[in-house]
Amino acid sequence: MKKFNSKYTLLIGDDDRLNINNFSKIFKYLNYDFSGITLSFNNYQNNKDLKKKEIESSDLIRPFNIYNDINEIGFVSCQVIKTNLINKISASEEKNLSRTDFIQNFIILKIIKKFKKWKVSNLKCIYRRMGDLNTFQKKEQYLERLKSEYLGYFIPLKKNFSHLKNKKIKKIYKTIFFKNIISWLFLSIVNCGKKKTFKNINKIRKIIDEPNIVKITLIIFYICPIFLLNFLRIVRRVLIK
Repeated sequence: MKKFNSKYTLLIGDDDRLNINNFSKIFKYLNYDFSGITLSFNNYQNNKDLKKKEIESSDLIRPFNIYNDINEIGFVSCQVIKTNLINKISASEEKNLSRTDFIQNFIILKIIKKFKKWKVSNLKCIYRRMGDLNTFQKKEQYLERLKSEYLGYFIPLKKNFSHLKNKKIKKIYKTIFFKNIISWLFLSIVNCGKKKTFKNINKIRKIIDEPNIVKITLIIFYICPIFLLNFLRIVRRVLIK
């Protein structure tokens, strides 16, 4: 990262694809003094979907909202980041980068906290593969991914936004849990069992005090049979569309 000479750096997931037509429209925003831009995406199930005509999306850009947009920064996140800001804060975050697969979260959240001016684009610039778990060859990888979700979101959140009131922190927690963590929790339970899953997250659940609704949800996950959890997961996916 320290050798990059460009003004901005594109961070894109390894199984994602650029929507060239819409991404080219982003270039005009790179002339502004933004610290970074979170790129919107369109899911696809297989490579044939990439050939479909892209639905038009509005060419609007808005300020990053920590309560609603934090779940878009993660393992498969797509961001345009101002390179010199990465250089300025990467050294101070070096000791944290190996703690989780979400190394970019430590960098991005610190940039957002320290330099502000982070934006979110409504243009669908990224094709994101949905539901591709072919890389998970061992069951233990589900445990590792679930744990990394907790560490990658909550450690940098606690470090950079501890000044927020507890009520606001819990609001952010609920966004991350119900939009990101809950799916990996289900997959870990199905593939590794409830005991291993809950033992795996026992300590890291204490990084930030859990909201009551999250505690109740985890109890339900622990006592419910798998087939019922599967039904709840399907209902959730329908509701968040």
